Amino acid sequence: PKPNNTATSPVETVTSQEFKLEGTVDAESLLNNLPQVSPSATQFSNNGATGIATVDLRGFGTNRTLVLVDSRRMPPGDAQTPVADLNLIPSSLVDSVDVLTGGAASIYGSDAISGVVNFKLKHNFEGLQIDAQYDFAQHDNNNSAAEAVIAAAHRTAPTGSTIQGRTTHVNITFGANSADGKGNLEGYLGYVNQEPVRQAAYDYAYCALGNTYSYGVSAFGHTGVTVATGHSCSGSSNSAYGKFQGKFYGAKSGTNWVSSNTLNNTTQTLSNNPGGANFVTYSSAPPGAVNRTWNYAPFQYFMRQDTRYQGGYFAHYDINEHITAYSDFMFEQDSSTGQLAPSGLFANNGPINSFNCGNPLMTAAQQQAVCGPNAGNTGVMSANYTVGYRMQNVPRDYLLFHSSYKMDEGIKGSFDDAWSYDVYLQYGRSDSSNKTVGDVSKSRIANALNAIPNGSGGAMCASAAARAAGCVPLNIFQPLSAGITAAQFNYIEEDATIAGYTTEQIVSGSVVGRLGKYGLKSPWANDGVGLAIGAEYRRDYLNSAPDAATTSGDLSGASVGGAQKVQGAINVKDIYGELSIPLVSDQFLMKDITLDASYRRSDYNLAGTSGTYKFGGDWAIDKNVRFRGAFARTERAPNVLELFLPSTIGNAAYSDACS
Repeated sequence: PKPNNTATSPVETVTSQEFKLEGTVDAESLLNNLPQVSPSATQFSNNGATGIATVDLRGFGTNRTLVLVDSRRMPPGDAQTPVADLNLIPSSLVDSVDVLTGGAASIYGSDAISGVVNFKLKHNFEGLQIDAQYDFAQHDNNNSAAEAVIAAAHRTAPTGSTIQGRTTHVNITFGANSADGKGNLEGYLGYVNQEPVRQAAYDYAYCALGNTYSYGVSAFGHTGVTVATGHSCSGSSNSAYGKFQGKFYGAKSGTNWVSSNTLNNTTQTLSNNPGGANFVTYSSAPPGAVNRTWNYAPFQYFMRQDTRYQGGYFAHYDINEHITAYSDFMFEQDSSTGQLAPSGLFANNGPINSFNCGNPLMTAAQQQAVCGPNAGNTGVMSANYTVGYRMQNVPRDYLLFHSSYKMDEGIKGSFDDAWSYDVYLQYGRSDSSNKTVGDVSKSRIANALNAIPNGSGGAMCASAAARAAGCVPLNIFQPLSAGITAAQFNYIEEDATIAGYTTEQIVSGSVVGRLGKYGLKSPWANDGVGLAIGAEYRRDYLNSAPDAATTSGDLSGASVGGAQKVQGAINVKDIYGELSIPLVSDQFLMKDITLDASYRRSDYNLAGTSGTYKFGGDWAIDKNVRFRGAFARTERAPNVLELFLPSTIGNAAYSDACS
């Protein structure tokens, strides 16, 4: 134990007063204001959100930042992202938060490479306290620059005042001391209901902004270079106009495509023509025409929907002057929804599609462009094309669910004036689920694109097996204004779920000694040598089980290789020690000189042994001037996910010819 402002590695402390002044009840929101904290997963995370709240010191990653509650480790909060979930912490009982960066791994282990965040809770609460907070986000849509960009893209900007993200927080804290004054029991209940903040309601966020360019003069005087001249309403090239890439029959005529029976051996990129029966050359923003990129921004959230319940207790009792027994339990259940733009056929995510040359959903000109002399022949499939096409108006929802708890049982106390101890058992578990709604199946898309005439002027899927499974021909050969039908989307839609859980078991004990009582003290110092030693055993288990739709790699909006099952456990045995040696106190130009050192030896059952250490020094010239520095050597052991995650293919449609 050291005063924070004189420790060799500085510790930043945020108190409960800062929580009140900030007007926040979310720990991650307050921590993200600190300069040593890089913004990480919060309620404002949407694309790629896991549903948990995390902290990232120095930008080294959440898996390298250790989070503690009352100096005891927080368990992993998610099977896909096995790091601490700050949502488990009762904000109403937070007394202060200590943030330590630098040289922490030799004290706390390899998870603390970038530092430690320790939440200190109140432990003698007596009475009843109810805290309630209601907040919302209000915006006036009067950004003329954004409105002009949106209007130039033939889109309509939101207008007037909008209120989004209505949020209700309620916390109930209660506690009582024992009749003999030797103990205390406190409990808490928490509730959060948060509505989303939609980008579609904000004029400056309604469009995915990009730069407009022209040939001009650069800042260095170079002529004939491309320079940014303003902003445009941009987006994704996988749009509802369609983006078809490959070798077509015919030739360009300006921005139009003229079909013929002659194959053009140059790869072309074409799209559906808003005003004609044939393809046109793809362009994100051709002069005088509608921008064909897909504006994904209106479908996305600035802040996710979230509903959370919390509950738990903290208790301690002084058995005698040397032993205090304590017990605590923390629980939270959270459900959150993120939203992204509609799924579709993604040009860089496969599959490589071909079309039936007699597909009646194509015009005669389109059939000839993709099949040439085989146009209209239902027995022939076209060459392969990469296709980008968006299933408009059906956003993808990500339903994120977590249920976590942590419990500790321990004893602490002191032997005499020199020695104190703390021994405890801890168990934590988190169950998580990530369900995707509104994605589409690449194999069903292939079935639906292989369409033939049904004999009555319409179209049907060529495969009898696909028809029996409800296949409806997919019409991607028309411009944005038409789009696909609900029946077409219902056949190709594919939902997917990844469920899993993590557990963590800890047995830990430490002893702190103030050895000045035994004469271990510098003659020029006020305090004696300080010593801390301890040992810990920890076992982490993780099981992440994607369903068949996820592992197959068949989801169009996911990785080509799909997410794979991960299951495994690791355990580690640690011994550690820390030494503090005050050398000089209250002398001329030597208000305080202290040396310290620490060492930790870890034995991982799979990763092997590791030794980490730190040496530091602190020299205070007077109360105003202080020099301090340290040298540390650290090693990081992999967590369960990093050890057992199999190799998979990412978002690429390419294959290795040698594999």
